[in-house]
Amino acid sequence: MSAAQDDRRNPVTLACEDVHVELGGTEILRGIDLTLRSGEVTVLVGPNGAGKSTLFAVLAGDLAPRTGRVRIAADADGRLEDVSSIRPLLLARMRAVQMQDSRLSFAFTARASVEMGRAPWVGTDEEERDDAVVESAMRASETLALAGQQVPVLSGGERARVAFARALAQETGILLLDEPTAALDIRHQERVIATARERAAQGATVLVIVHDLSLAGAYADRIVLLSDGLVVADGSPAEVLDAALLSSVYDYPVTVLNAPGTDERLVVPLRGRAPASPAPSLDTPSSTPLEANA
Repeated sequence: MSAAQDDRRNPVTLACEDVHVELGGTEILRGIDLTLRSGEVTVLVGPNGAGKSTLFAVLAGDLAPRTGRVRIAADADGRLEDVSSIRPLLLARMRAVQMQDSRLSFAFTARASVEMGRAPWVGTDEEERDDAVVESAMRASETLALAGQQVPVLSGGERARVAFARALAQETGILLLDEPTAALDIRHQERVIATARERAAQGATVLVIVHDLSLAGAYADRIVLLSDGLVVADGSPAEVLDAALLSSVYDYPVTVLNAPGTDERLVVPLRGRAPASPAPSLDTPSSTPLEANA
């Protein structure tokens, strides 16, 4: 498939250009250019303080950059408009956001919380589908059993799954997820990212922040690596999950293994070798095959 054909099948739906953000006198993002496409899962990774959540807020339209612009596909033809020019209600019909902190101050039930995701569609023909969409979202997030429970008494992982269901119920073409797996056990981590992967397969644009680099490698079409407010790598998991690069960016030695029988990349810390040992040099082999009997 040619690049032109690929562009037609996976048009840009969200883009930022030369974005700079300064908070409290500190420059957090420094000239970020990023485009997101329909049908793709883009995973944003990087060490603490790299600027991931700030970039996420800028792309969501919740934080205005000091300079630069953010544009979003505003109609069926894919015409890009500045996010700042779009009314909040219309923006909520274009993109759904799951924030890192999913706490609610009021004693809403889990179902009522998920139903809030349908608020942008009140007064439209889509409102007739509310019950079916909410049930589908709760089934996908395995939260139906929690429907009648009050959100404040749920565990952190249960609240995160309810927040994910609310984002799914919003039914937008762009799904933005900030550390949706942080509080989850391994089963639900896999379930959440696999569900996001399914949404992309149906044509949605998906952006996810995760800290688990192996999880990113398993599900991402594309990984964007941030460090100190800059994009230092942007490409496929095979391109970005490089041992020397990751060891340098995270300031901790890692190796990257090839899982047997798959192209999946597994990032493993080399425990006991840090912080005394320096990060591998750039000519260090970027991956080590995983033995079949390991």
